Amino acid sequence: METAVASALPLAVVQPATPQIVFSKERAEQLLKSLAQPFDPPVVKWVVKATAESKEGKRRGLVAAYADPRAYSDRLNQLLTPLGWTQDYSMHVVQDFQRKNGGKETCASAKVMVICRVTIFGINSHSGTGEDWAENENALTSADAQAFKRACSCFGLGRYLYSLPQVWIELDEFKRPVRLPDLPAWALPEGHTNQKGSGNGNGAGASAHTTRAGVANGDGQGSSQGASTGNGSNERGKVMTEIQQLSKSVGRKLWVHVLKTSAGIESVTEVDDPGKLQLILDRLQNVQRGTQRLKAAVGTVGLEALREECEKLKMPGVTTDDIPDTNGLHELIERLEARAKMVKGGSATAAVSGGKQQTQQAPANQNTSASSELVRFRNELLSRARRLASQRKQSIEAVIGWASGGSLEYAKISQLGELDLPKLKAALQRLVETKG
Repeated sequence: METAVASALPLAVVQPATPQIVFSKERAEQLLKSLAQPFDPPVVKWVVKATAESKEGKRRGLVAAYADPRAYSDRLNQLLTPLGWTQDYSMHVVQDFQRKNGGKETCASAKVMVICRVTIFGINSHSGTGEDWAENENALTSADAQAFKRACSCFGLGRYLYSLPQVWIELDEFKRPVRLPDLPAWALPEGHTNQKGSGNGNGAGASAHTTRAGVANGDGQGSSQGASTGNGSNERGKVMTEIQQLSKSVGRKLWVHVLKTSAGIESVTEVDDPGKLQLILDRLQNVQRGTQRLKAAVGTVGLEALREECEKLKMPGVTTDDIPDTNGLHELIERLEARAKMVKGGSATAAVSGGKQQTQQAPANQNTSASSELVRFRNELLSRARRLASQRKQSIEAVIGWASGGSLEYAKISQLGELDLPKLKAALQRLVETKG
C-alpha cells in the first residue's frame, strides 16, 4: 500500500529534490498530506507498557502502537528519494539527574539527550528531542529514534500514532500478547482493503505474532469490522479523537465505567458501531461537565472538605482517578455543592466579629440551620488556621491546638457536632483577633 502513497506525488518522486528546489503551495500541501497518511498495518507494532491480573486470574497487558524509525525513513525516501531530505543530530550528556526508584531518591545519574533536525528540501526543517538514561546499553539508539520520530511528526508523518488509544489485551505465560488489537478505520491508509484475520472466535480481528522479548512485531494483519473510508471514516476519526482526549481528563476509573456501561467493553477500539461511539462520547462529555462542577465546588469549600467527603464515601483518594463510577461522582458533587451553598450563605467571620450572637430563631428546620452553621465555622477555622500555619511555619495541628486552648484536634475536626460549636467559635475568634 506504500506504493499508492508514493504515486500521489509522481513529479516529486521522478525528479529528485535538491536543496534549491521550491515546491509550489499546492504541491507542498499534497506532499504533507501524503506524509500524514497512516502506515500499512504490518508496519505498526505494539509494545506492552504495563501488566495486571484480571479478577479471573488472567494476565493482561496495556499495549501501545508505534512504528520503527525505518518506516519513517522509507516513507520519506518513497516520496522524495534519499536526495530530497536529510537529517542531522546533536548529542549531549547531562549529568546529576536524581533518579527515583519506588518513590525513593537514589544517587545522581546521567542522561543522554539527542536533538534531531529533519529537513525536507523545498519545505522546511523541524527538530525533535529524545532522551534516555546513560547507563542503558542502547541509550543513544533509543534517544536517536525518539528524536527522529518526533521531528518527523512535525511534518505529520506518524503523528496519528499519538492518537491511537492504549488497549488492555490478554497476555500469554511469557507476557506476550495473545492477539493484537484491530486498527480503527481512521488509522488505515486511504484505499486500504480490510481483510478479516483468523481471530479467536469472537470476531475481534487478526491474530498477531510476537518477538521473544515479549514485544509484538506487528506482522499480523489488523482489521476493523464495518470499517469504511471517505466521509464515514473521517467522522469516526473525529469522534475517536474526542473520546481519546476526554478519556485523559475524566479519570481512569470513570473512563472504564463509561465504556462498560455504554458498550460492555474495556477498549474503545472494540467499537465499530458509530451509534455506540457517539453514545460513549456523549456520556464522557457529561462526565467531564460533572468533574468541572466538582472542581468549582472544591474551589469554594476547599480541599479539606473534599477530603472529608471522599473519606465518608470510602474513596481511596481525592483525585478524579479515585472516583469509581458516575454514581460516586454524582454523590460527591451533591455533597460538595451543598456545602458550597452553606459557605456562600453567610460569612462565619462576620458572625463571630459582630459581637453578640443573634438569638432570632430560624423560621424553619432548626437542625438544618445548626448543621449549616457548624459547616461554615469549621471551614472558616480550617482556612484561617492553614493561613496562620503558613505564616508562622508551624503545622496546622499546632495552630488549631493553640487557638482552641487544646480543646480541638485537627484530626478530629470532621467529627465535631453541634455541641462543639462554642469551641469552634472561640477558636475562630482567637484566629480573627490575631489576623490569621
